[in-house]
Amino acid sequence: MINPSTDGAGEGNPLPVERHEYVVHNYDAYNIAISNTLDQHRSLILSLKSEVYIRWLRIFFYVLAALCLTAVTVAIVYWLLFSSPNLAGYRGKAISEGEMHTLASNEPANSVAIETSFTVFTTQPTSRGELVVTAKDYSRSDLSNPNKQYCYISQSGDVNDEEIEIAYIDGGEIITSAPDDYLKSEAVPLCQFLKPKE
Repeated sequence: MINPSTDGAGEGNPLPVERHEYVVHNYDAYNIAISNTLDQHRSLILSLKSEVYIRWLRIFFYVLAALCLTAVTVAIVYWLLFSSPNLAGYRGKAISEGEMHTLASNEPANSVAIETSFTVFTTQPTSRGELVVTAKDYSRSDLSNPNKQYCYISQSGDVNDEEIEIAYIDGGEIITSAPDDYLKSEAVPLCQFLKPKE
């Protein structure tokens, strides 16, 4: 067997061994620093993307809120301009005295007797903001003198409000039925009764 440390020709003459020196540097710290920097850049890019997304979402909601507010404003303006002027006190279509005379002079189309009557409501506000409502019932045969007149107080004139009768006409005289002094002193004088015409 040949010894690798000899040349085979002569024993004991070893071959020169080439020695190489290597320097090993530890770059782990640099690699970690670069990885951290790349992670920071990635998170910065993600945060910028999310900020852009949030900005667009915020703009969308501002536009949506503006459109909703515009729609509500248009609806309120439409309601104010094109609705009945007195919705709270609405009890039927208001008829003028001339229209009542026209209706009274018309004969019914068939021979069935139809009793037609009208109630005219007038309102007057009190100092506390309540409404004094005077009602006058007219029959078709006599539109100049009301058959019945009564007066009540209501919070807003709405049909669902509690109505407290404060006065009525009986035999040409005003009969006060107000339950307290405030109604007798302030509300009853605001009743708009008609004196019977002879």
